[in-house]
Parts: sequence; C-alpha cells; structure tokens
Amino acid sequence: MTHPFIRWSSADAVIHDLVLAIILVAVVMLFFLHSIRNALIVMVAIPASLIATFIGMSLLGYSLNLMSLLGLSLVVGILVDDAIVVLENIYRHMEMGKNKVRAAFDATKEIGFTVTAITLVIVVVFIPIAISTGLVSDILREFCVTVALATVLSLLSSFTIVPLLSSRFGKLEHITGKSWFGKIILSFERGLNKFTDAITGILKWSLKYKKTTLAAVFVLLIASFTMIGAGFVGTDFFPKSDRGEFLVQIEMPKDVSIEQTNQMTQKAEAFLKTKPEVTNLITTVGQSSDGMGASQATAYKSEISVRLVEKKRGKMMRMYTQLKQKGNWRRYWLVLR
Repeated sequence: MTHPFIRWSSADAVIHDLVLAIILVAVVMLFFLHSIRNALIVMVAIPASLIATFIGMSLLGYSLNLMSLLGLSLVVGILVDDAIVVLENIYRHMEMGKNKVRAAFDATKEIGFTVTAITLVIVVVFIPIAISTGLVSDILREFCVTVALATVLSLLSSFTIVPLLSSRFGKLEHITGKSWFGKIILSFERGLNKFTDAITGILKWSLKYKKTTLAAVFVLLIASFTMIGAGFVGTDFFPKSDRGEFLVQIEMPKDVSIEQTNQMTQKAEAFLKTKPEVTNLITTVGQSSDGMGASQATAYKSEISVRLVEKKRGKMMRMYTQLKQKGNWRRYWLVLR
C-alpha cells in the first residue's frame, strides 16, 4: 500500500501544477489579447468553471484525488478556449460600430454553433472511456468525467459570463507603444508576425508541391509506426517514475525459519544504513506485498521500504545493484513507487 506521504506529495505536486497552469494561461492571454481588461474577462471563466466542476464532482460522489486533480490541470487551457473565441468575436462586432450590449448579443448568437461544436468534440473523446468497463475505466473514470464536466461548464460560462462582462466592461484598446507595456506587446507582435510569415511560407510551398508534401507525410506516418515496432518507442502499462522511495523484497528458501529471515533482513538494513542517501527505513519480516497493495504472510519473506533524500534519487539504481551484489538471498525486486 502506498505510503500516505507519497499520496499527499503527489496530490500537492498536481495542485502546484494546476496553480502554475492558471498563471501561465493568464500571461498568455495578456500577450494575445493586448489588454489586462480583456485577459481578466477571459480568466473569469477558469474559476467559474472550476467551482461549478467541484459542485458536479460532489453530486457524483467524486473526491479531489490524483486523477481528478490531473484532469483539472489538463483542462485549464481548454477552459478559456470558448471564452477567447466569444470575446474575439464580440470585439470584432464592436469594431464594426456596434455598442457593447448589441455586440455581445450578436457575436454570441453568431458563433454559438461553432463554439458548441468545438466543445462537444472534446467531450465525446472522454465520455466513451468513462462509460466503458474494465481496469482502464476504473482508473480513468474520474479523470475523464472531470475533464468532460469542466469543458461543458466552460461552454456555459462563455455563453453567459463572458458576454455579460463584455457588455458592461468591454472596451476597444489600441496599442500605441508609448508605455512599457505597449512596447512589450508590440515587440511580441513583431515576433509573432515573423513566425506567422514563416509558417505561411511553408504552407505556400506545400500547396505548390502537393505530391512531394503528400509523399513526405506518408513516409513520416509509416516511420512513426515503424519506431514502435522496432522498439525505439517502448510500451508499458504504467510509466516508470522516481519518487524517491523504493521497496526491497527478500525471499529466502521456503524451509527457513522467520528468525533466519530476520537475520538476513538485518544484514540488508545494516548495508542500507551506511548509505547517506537513505533517510528512513521501514522493515517488515514475515510478510510481503505484491506492489499493488495486497500483502501475504510468509515466514521466508521480508521487505524494506527505503526513502531517499531529495536530489540524490539518481543513485537509486546504483544502490540497488550494490545491494544485490552484497547479499546472498535468492531473488530481488525493486518496486519504484
């Protein structure tokens, strides 16, 4: 069973990533929308959608765990997509000479079908996984439902809150470059225009040489599948990770007593204690786990849970190799959690 410290540290890492994602989205919105006012109008969609998602999760009986938090981190960038599209169309109507209220109404009505289609495309990807059965569905159900729920609520937010705020506080702003903020935005715009021109050049070349482009795309497609078949890209049920904790499992001959198992385990403990990277040891003699939470009581087995200090986890595999060479028990396992 995973140690509570590992569970909480994993959840804290996801929460940290969630906050960082919100900050980065705000910065990106500031650069592309050219106005703090516009960026704030769009950013309102994030807390509004997240709070509504929490309510939906509570009604469904879900909790804030690793999978649901991961889904929220993933969906942060998606939450502002609909709001950006709606806001940009509102400002386009304002540039046509309409007042703020009429521009908000007409723009939202005009683009409603398109925004709905964009959102439903994302939702239909996750819903089938959530309603399927099996181990994968049990693991990913809360993740998929959280993403789908937050995405649908972001659509509702873009059709209600964003037009409301735009009709009250929207304002056309033109960057002049006289302030430091305007200079930064104009510099960013110049770099973006250069990048756009480069992409446009590639597009024109591709349209000019269609056969060459199609042949190159086909070769790349075949090569991508070949990389998997040739072993360049491995496959695994769970990705390997290093969280600074590993499990040493010792298996003695089945006819030994628990005292002999204890003696061998003490030798392993003594070796591990000599390593400065080790901060904590938790030893269990006469019982071992299978790495998935289940445990089995056997006199000839034992296990040692080892926790390492920060920034020295790269020595984990080397320490494990030394441990194998030093001991004389029959089989070893290293379970990275």
